Amino acid sequence: MPLVGTRPEGEHRAPARFAGDPAPVPSRAAVPWWSEIETRPDERRHARGALNVTGDEPRSPLAGVRYGQRALDLSRFVDDPTDDAIAGVVRAASVRSTEERDALRAGLDADDCSSLLAFAMRRAAAGIRDGSLVEALEAIQALTLVTLSRIDYRDLSVGFPLYAIARLGGDPAEAVALAVATSEPGTRALFAAMAGRAARLTLNDCALIEVVSTHGRPRDVGKFRRACGVKDQPGPAP
Repeated sequence: MPLVGTRPEGEHRAPARFAGDPAPVPSRAAVPWWSEIETRPDERRHARGALNVTGDEPRSPLAGVRYGQRALDLSRFVDDPTDDAIAGVVRAASVRSTEERDALRAGLDADDCSSLLAFAMRRAAAGIRDGSLVEALEAIQALTLVTLSRIDYRDLSVGFPLYAIARLGGDPAEAVALAVATSEPGTRALFAAMAGRAARLTLNDCALIEVVSTHGRPRDVGKFRRACGVKDQPGPAP
């Protein structure tokens, strides 16, 4: 028989709280991992209100992180603080588990996905400009966070990032395999459709024309404009 005042075996209760006690610290499991992503002060202007872990439904880390209207004018490509803000989310997601990445992706709305699409195009161009294979790979990693059903599938172009990887000496087939392994089904299908020709992609396949400057300055490399009437990828299977 248990002693008077003791709890039955197996019963556990939280310790009593008294007036003036500090509020309990939320469990780490209740806080989304992306709440830990740090942004520099200049990036936070573009991500104001993006991280909200006090409500019942934490907001996307990309909420409010948006490009201006000319962001996709790659013929006049210039760096934007939004690039770094999105890159921070993409890098953090790339080292997380499948379950953690799925949780992040599930919270991204159509506007967030559009920001990722813009980032991917810009990151591929930046990689070519800077001679950075890492930046080109970040373009692929960004696309793996997109849910195809939340956008017009014709807006998701995987060709240019794959072209950039090949141009910079990387292995586009390996990039496709990575994307197939880490994307949701819709985006995965688009990457899988490119597997057989990823290494042979040209700018024409990507519906782009490189803008060659007569100034010859290093920063003039990596500028592109849209070509008309060229389709760069097949649509999803019916």
